This record gives sequence, C-alpha cells and structure tokens, in this order.
Amino acid sequence: MVSVPDNLIWHYTSATGLEGILRTRGFYASHYASMNDASELTYADARYREVVEVWAAQHGVDAALRSHVLQPLEWFSSRRGTVFLVSFSRSANDLSQWRAYGGGSGFALGFSETISLSAERYRDTVDDVRYGRAEQSALVTTALDELLKVSRDDASLEGRVGRTGNLQDAAVNVTRRTLPFLKNPAFGVERERRVAFLPPATEMRSNIAPDGVLVRVRNGRLLRYVEARWDEPPDTVSPLRAIMIGPGQSPSVADDVRDLLRMCQLRDVEILWSEIPLRG
Repeated sequence: MVSVPDNLIWHYTSATGLEGILRTRGFYASHYASMNDASELTYADARYREVVEVWAAQHGVDAALRSHVLQPLEWFSSRRGTVFLVSFSRSANDLSQWRAYGGGSGFALGFSETISLSAERYRDTVDDVRYGRAEQSALVTTALDELLKVSRDDASLEGRVGRTGNLQDAAVNVTRRTLPFLKNPAFGVERERRVAFLPPATEMRSNIAPDGVLVRVRNGRLLRYVEARWDEPPDTVSPLRAIMIGPGQSPSVADDVRDLLRMCQLRDVEILWSEIPLRG
C-alpha cells in the first residue's frame, strides 16, 4: 500500500494539466455547467429551497425576509451570478478518479488543505462538499440562522435607505457559503473539497455581468473559466507537497516529473506512485 502524507487534498489531472498547473502555479476554475455532475447547482437549488421552507416555518419568518433569502437563487442562474469551481479530493489514489480525470496517464497533485487561491475580481469560498441530506441541512440552516440575526440586529434601519441592500448582501453571502457545496449523494465517493469563485455581492444584485471570464476548448467543447492562482510568497513553503503518478505508467515518468519540477522552480515535492494495477 502506497504511503500517503496526511492532511493533503488532491487534484487529479492529465499530463497536460500537470504541466500547465506547475508552470503557471494556477488552475482553470471551470464554470459550474462543465462539472461532471449534470445536476450541478440544479440539485443544490432544490435542496436549498427545501431547507429554507423548513427553516422559515420553524422561525416564523415573514414573507419579506423569505423573499430576500430566495432572491439570490435567481442571480445564481444568470450570468451575473456565475459560479466557477476548482475541485480537489480528500481521497488519494482513488480508482474512480484516475479513470475520470487521469486520461490514461494521469497525475494527482497533493496540496496543503490550507492552499489559498485567488481570481481577479472574484471572491472565493472554500469548503468540503456535503452529500448527505442531514449535513446539507445543517450547513444551510447555520448560515440562515446568522442571516436571521443580521435581520434582527438591522431592524433599527427599517425605512431607511440601505436596509434592503444590507439584507440582500447578507442573503447572497448565505448562498455563496452553501449553494456550491451541496451535491448529489451519488458523487460522495469523490470526497470533494472545492474552491468556489463568485462575483462580489454588490455586483450580483446590481445586474453587472462579471469580468475576467475566458473561454477555452476541451474535448471539442467551448468552456468558460477564470484563472485562479495560488499564493506563494518568496522563501515560503509551496502548498504543493506531493505528486502521485497514476497507474500503468513507465518508471521513467518519475524523472520527467522531477525535471518539470526543477524547470518550474518547485522544491521539496514528494513523488509517489499509485500501486493500483489499472491497465493504461
């Protein structure tokens, strides 16, 4: 059994992806519609509404506040609420992900779970994906309870300019922290941790289309993305801690990876081998 360092999150990719990530120290944060889950955000939208209805009934929430809570869902389905995602997994050396993302000659990049990514003009939210209904409900309810507190604390602003904006921004932040992290239970084996990039709340509610969106071609399809890079100040330890070489590859690949790391001036990265006997 391969020995894997603790507390790493893994990004599975092809040889082309490996070279690009190391060279740029960054990722393509993909538009949510290009994720492997065809129900991405559609499932989350339905679960979010379901939890909101239960929460609203339990707390006697009035129609106005309920409307504020649900309004951002419309923005999320439009261009101004576009969600871009970078995905990692807490599962190292997972057969299903080698098959899905490795492209027959794949690699898994092991990063510190504290990796910090940034994309210009976008705000990031980092969390583990919730697959079970109970943990999904807990995530959304906790955020809604905080919004309810904001609403009550802000009651003194009733009738003054600004209160609506405050509540709308708070509601956007609730959905930002929850919606991208609710996923169909069928994908639970992936144990995904993701970074979600969204425009600032003020832009979403002001009907401003997001800037910085790029388009690339993958497998004959046009895909929207934004560039997300990791922070690596000089003389600090890189968040990239290990690279696992996927099943079925030649022993010489390890030397290729070492040379690539040297070219990209990345040091102290452990090279591991998958021992899964998958035919390439």
